[in-house]
Amino acid sequence: MTIERMAWAMVGIMQIFALAILAIALAGFHITWWGILGGALIAVAMTIGVVRLSRQGAHAPDKKTKP
Repeated sequence: MTIERMAWAMVGIMQIFALAILAIALAGFHITWWGILGGALIAVAMTIGVVRLSRQGAHAPDKKTKP
């Protein structure tokens, strides 16, 4: 349980950072293609991580430990 919570916390923190990077880039501070593409790539990678965690890490152990 603690490992799952740590993973979700890390994913949430990284998503917040990705949104902040996108917001800063779109607001006009240091607008560069690197900033925009970096923020978008981080956001996509973190959403993929959330999907993988929700499919593998969250549901499988609960089904195994409750029968």
